Amino acid sequence: MFGPFYPAPLQEVVNHAERLAELLRTGRLVSAPLDRLDEWAAAWMSGREGEIRRFVEHTLARRASGKVDDAAAATILAGYLASLHRGMARRLRLVRPPCCMGAGEATAIPTSRTASSVEELLANLVDTPAEPGPGGRGRGKP
Repeated sequence: MFGPFYPAPLQEVVNHAERLAELLRTGRLVSAPLDRLDEWAAAWMSGREGEIRRFVEHTLARRASGKVDDAAAATILAGYLASLHRGMARRLRLVRPPCCMGAGEATAIPTSRTASSVEELLANLVDTPAEPGPGGRGRGKP
C-alpha cells in the first residue's frame, strides 16, 4: 500500500498502519455493522482509512526528501498510531485491535522517545503553520 520496503523499525510501523487501514477499508475492524455502532464510534471510523493513508504518505514523502530520517519517521508514525489506538479503545472499546497482530505476533510501538519528543516531531511534520481555525485560534505553532 505504501510503496517500497523501508529499514526494519520504519517498516514495522508502516506495516501496522497498512493493517489498520485495510481493516477500516474492508469493515473488519469491528464485528458490528457501522449502522449499529453508536454515533461516536461511527464518527470516529468515518474517513479514518483515508486519513491514515495521507498521514503515512506525507510522513514517507518527508523522509524521502530528507526532512526527517528513518528513526524520526518511525517515531512520528508510531505516535500517530498510538493516538489512533487510544481513540479505538475509547470509541470502539478495542483494547487489542486486530491490526496489532501481524504474522502471529503483536506489533510493538517503539518507545525509544518520550511523549514530548513524539509531540514535537508531530508538530514539526507540517512545513508551514496551520491557518487559524474557527474563532481565530491557530491549530499550529505561530
